[in-house]
Amino acid sequence: MRLCKRFLRGNSTLLSALVLIAVTLAGGLVTYAVVTGQLGHILPPSRSISFESVELVTDTGGFATFAAVLKNSGSEPLRALSVSLSGQLDAWPVEGAEGLEPGKSASIVKTGLTGYVPGQTYTVVAEAVFESGSCAVQTSVKCRGLSAKPESIGETGGGGTGGTGGGGYAEA
Repeated sequence: MRLCKRFLRGNSTLLSALVLIAVTLAGGLVTYAVVTGQLGHILPPSRSISFESVELVTDTGGFATFAAVLKNSGSEPLRALSVSLSGQLDAWPVEGAEGLEPGKSASIVKTGLTGYVPGQTYTVVAEAVFESGSCAVQTSVKCRGLSAKPESIGETGGGGTGGTGGGGYAEA
C-alpha cells in the first residue's frame, strides 16, 4: 500500500502534464479542422446570398434595363436562384446559377422593361434554393435616367438611346 502511494505521489505531476498536452493537441486539431473546412459535414451549412451590384436604368425612350450581380456567400452550392423587381409579375430565373459554388457570382440582365420612373426607388428580391433549404434577400435600387448624349461622360460616337451597350450612361 505504501509503495502505491509513493508511486502516485511522484508521478501525479507527470500524469497531469500528459493530460494537459493531450487536451491541447485535441483542441488544436479541432481548431485546424474548423479553419480548413474539414468539419463541414459536422457543422450545419450556411445558406446566404448577397447583392454585389444592382442597376436600373431608363433610356430616353422610356425603356428600362435591369442588371444585378449576386454572390453565393453561403457554404454550399446553389440549386436555383431567381430575382424579382417590384412592378414585375414574375420572378426571373438567373441563368447559370444552378450549382453555383460558394464565393462565386452570377448575373442577370433584363432589357425592354416599362413603367420605371427615373428617381424612384424599387424593391429587388433574390430567392435562392440550396440543398439544405432556401433563403431570400431584399434590397432597393434607385432608377437612373439616361441623357440623350452618351458623350457627356467621355464616350464618343454611338448616339442612339444607349442602355444596351453597357457603359456610356449619364444621369438625366
